[in-house]
Amino acid sequence: MGVDGNRKGQEYMRCLSRLLSEWVCGSSVKGILMAELPIRVKTTVVTPVDGWGGAGDFAVAPEVQPFPFAMEAKDVEGWSFDGALQNKRWMVCNFWEQTLRQAEKVDLIPMLLFTKNRYPDWIMLPEGVDDFVENTLYIRSHGVEVMLLDDFLATPYRMQQEHWSA
Repeated sequence: MGVDGNRKGQEYMRCLSRLLSEWVCGSSVKGILMAELPIRVKTTVVTPVDGWGGAGDFAVAPEVQPFPFAMEAKDVEGWSFDGALQNKRWMVCNFWEQTLRQAEKVDLIPMLLFTKNRYPDWIMLPEGVDDFVENTLYIRSHGVEVMLLDDFLATPYRMQQEHWSA
């Protein structure tokens, strides 16, 4: 991946950081600095400490804990849904394997967020994690579910949090 690919991936993660922060806060985070968001992109320069959690590409503030997900984000060209979940060599399956490894290290639920140019954001989760999300397009296969990220985020975080802790 070249410089433009790295920049594209970082921009995608910053956008997701804002989107996910709004979801957990239940309100707009417009005007809030990236460094003050409750869900931040992890960097090699700054690793949050003092009660911060999370695994994968994002760190989660103490006030949002317990946050059940280890999140990986991918904005990569070259994949499609054509026969995807039946093909173990599908590019997104490789991303999922990476997400699983990150989640297992810290005993969190794996969450893969992915997209490509001119596509909406998608989310992949283990089957059954999101059974309470209504009115959504699901693709279920091999123990995972794929859906539009907007559909997942339409159910308020606090409502989902009650489901996970039940």
